[in-house]
Amino acid sequence: MSWFKKFFSWLFPSKKEESLNATSKNIAIHRGDNKMTSIRPYLFNAVYNWIKDNKLTPLIVVDVHFDGVKVPSGFDVNGLITLDLSDDAIDDLTFIQGSTVNDIQLIKFVGIFNDVEETVSIPMNSLQAIYCLENDEGFSFAELQDEHDADLYRPAEKETRKAKKASHLTVIK
Repeated sequence: MSWFKKFFSWLFPSKKEESLNATSKNIAIHRGDNKMTSIRPYLFNAVYNWIKDNKLTPLIVVDVHFDGVKVPSGFDVNGLITLDLSDDAIDDLTFIQGSTVNDIQLIKFVGIFNDVEETVSIPMNSLQAIYCLENDEGFSFAELQDEHDADLYRPAEKETRKAKKASHLTVIK
């Protein structure tokens, strides 16, 4: 087939080709409607294991404003807390799994903060980053849009306590 026929067959497809294209478009649309689990636990697991395999110190950054986050108060800066997940820093590290083996829903461990032992509980959606202490290599979840996050985020207390300013506009009738 010459380039001329290929071009015009692409530009003006036959009825048979149109129905084929419509069918494949419907299949593509149907595939996009499938509900998938969050990718966040899988990325966390991969980076965590990569850091541990290289015998480095894994640190995580957690947004304390998510529902279910249980961390000691007073250690966060601007609503974020950085936690050390190394074996030397914590005890009883547990990954609570969801519907599949790799679908981690919750990270739990016991840590010592100001000489007080506390249980820390971190829902996966509150995780903002994981990286190495030694070289800052890691992964940030900040750009990751996850539909599961929307229902679990609650604004910071100081944001909800903002006093409403009187409007400088007046209503004219």
